[in-house]
Amino acid sequence: TDVTLLDPAAGTLSFVIRAVEEAVIELRERKRIKRGLVPLIIQSHIIPHFYAFEILMAPYIIGHLRTAMRLEELGYELKEGERIRFYLTNTLEMKKPGKALFLPELSEEGKKAMEIKEKASILVVMGNPPYSVSSENKSEFIEKLMGDYKKEVKEERNIQPLSDDYIKFIRFGQWKLERTGKGILAFITNNSYLSGIIHRGMRKKLLETFDEIYILNLHGSLRIGEKTPEGGKDENVFDIQQGVAIAIYVKLEKALEEKKIYYADVWGLRKEKSKYLFENDVESVRWEKIEPKEPYYFFVPKDFSLQAEYERFWKVTKIFKVWSSGVKTHRDHFVVGFTKEEIVQRLREFTGDLSDGVVKERLKLEDTRDWKFKEAREKAKKVNFEDKIYPYAYRPFDNRLICYEPSLIDRGCDRWQLMKHLLFENMVIATSRKYPATKNFGALVGSFVGDIHFVSDQTYFFPLYFYPDEGKEKLLGEEASSRPKRTRNFTSKFLKALKDALGTEPTPEEIFYYIYAVLYSPSYRKRYEEFLKIDFPRIPLPSDVE
Repeated sequence: TDVTLLDPAAGTLSFVIRAVEEAVIELRERKRIKRGLVPLIIQSHIIPHFYAFEILMAPYIIGHLRTAMRLEELGYELKEGERIRFYLTNTLEMKKPGKALFLPELSEEGKKAMEIKEKASILVVMGNPPYSVSSENKSEFIEKLMGDYKKEVKEERNIQPLSDDYIKFIRFGQWKLERTGKGILAFITNNSYLSGIIHRGMRKKLLETFDEIYILNLHGSLRIGEKTPEGGKDENVFDIQQGVAIAIYVKLEKALEEKKIYYADVWGLRKEKSKYLFENDVESVRWEKIEPKEPYYFFVPKDFSLQAEYERFWKVTKIFKVWSSGVKTHRDHFVVGFTKEEIVQRLREFTGDLSDGVVKERLKLEDTRDWKFKEAREKAKKVNFEDKIYPYAYRPFDNRLICYEPSLIDRGCDRWQLMKHLLFENMVIATSRKYPATKNFGALVGSFVGDIHFVSDQTYFFPLYFYPDEGKEKLLGEEASSRPKRTRNFTSKFLKALKDALGTEPTPEEIFYYIYAVLYSPSYRKRYEEFLKIDFPRIPLPSDVE
């Protein structure tokens, strides 16, 4: 009866209802409490100590109705004025609720929820929080807490995945149990954080707080086309694209000297996974003990026996001076096409005399956080589009055209700083920072502007040369002798190391071809497979010129 429980994103209260049922089963079957005493314990313990929060009104109402009905089935009827501790609130917000003039009940809900957030000693935080990488939850309270997860990765270019709602709820649960001093955090969530490079600071903080961690990876990602280890079909337990995992984090009152981290995979069809989950519990799962190590602290098994050898090689981001992820238009259907004519036709419609509403609907365009339709339309009317349509590496062996006008593309100016160098005589290696276990490592060579999904979900481009910031006409003028001098895109440190190793410095093209050849070496790919899955590839220095 000392167990206090909270579902911070409760929806229609499925997890809390199930917890109530489990409590009643324990009372009746394991503790052999007489049936007549169960309603008394529901009233004195479960109703006062099982809490839940929800931000949306519809599931909040349904959750109250469902719980009242289930309690009746279990032999307990809510009395006049009695309620379950399920509150309408934003879990990740800690501002004192103001007065709602027309709905004073909402103010009261907010006050009760704040008391639980600030004062209640919670032993179990559990549930299935929402997944949304473009989180709207940006309160001062949760952003400050999220700073602990982001501290380790401040130098990264894109830490947006750490702002996903489910990660914020994990952080909230961790914070709540740290205040209690012990307890269990149990969530089923997106599984990206188990091995994501960007999540390494998050994993480090979780390891600092919790003594035992159990990870049951249910896989099922449609985004990366997961298959079972035998090559069979792998399905998600939910109707979503992202793979999921159940994680149970245990914080003991007296911390263990050595952390215990356990991991297991569940593969196969949905019905097979459901059967497995119904038939097993934390004691019957065949766990594999893992030891997350710095700098990544992976929550999945890894073989790092070749780490010291591999880390002597040169990471491609230290070889090339200038590099960037590929173009992400957010509106491929508008600015990308197979012919120049089809793109020009859309752009003429965009800059024509039709109203904003009509053009938006016909071209299927919407405002985003970084792109506003009306503003872009005004800028576009001053641009000659036909000069801004370039060859485009859209997917492997799928070459199209793009109108690369930064005002039409989300963060178009950022990528343009690299992509403009590919409009002239140049070559570029396109590869990924990591690749999933179910895919082959990808690297392609090209000579024109490329898409972020060119060889993987996140393709990076490493050009051989970069050019001075001059106009296109001057660079591509008839007189080659008058063109500005291009610069090889290698760092001075790498060139020095290469010269020291060889006694001479190869041509830029030779260096470029060597790097590309290494990326296609079967022995290299096999030997360093684990490392190619998790970070940018590294290139060994050659031992001789030949």
